[in-house]
Amino acid sequence: MLTRTLRAALVPAAAVAALIVGAPSAAAINLYTTETTLTLPSGPIGVGCAVTLTATVSATPPTPDAGEVRFGVNGSSAGNVQIQDGVAKVTWIPTAAGEQNVSAFYTGINTGNDAWGSSYDAVDVTVVSAVNTGSGCIPLPF
Repeated sequence: MLTRTLRAALVPAAAVAALIVGAPSAAAINLYTTETTLTLPSGPIGVGCAVTLTATVSATPPTPDAGEVRFGVNGSSAGNVQIQDGVAKVTWIPTAAGEQNVSAFYTGINTGNDAWGSSYDAVDVTVVSAVNTGSGCIPLPF
């Protein structure tokens, strides 16, 4: 007995056309390396007191004007923010005193023929017990 096996592959019509006519030339992709810098206000950071976390994303040239920064504290999300003019900000209100690792991760972005890579920065901060007066934050002695 003779057995025949038929094997077929479905190929998109555009791919077939490219094989017949010739593939279009690939456009050059400009890949930019980024650097993310995380900054926090100077001075004591207190439990229950709002702190602005600022991530500045830069590249040489140009600075990306799109993409997302993912902020984190001790591995948990503190918010995801779209950058504007290379900057993203989020408000963080610490809930516990002690050492905290605060991070900012720029996810990178592709736009047309330009691509910005991802980058990361982290800062270790000490959060102290404090009283939030509504107009300010007063650190308490340990």
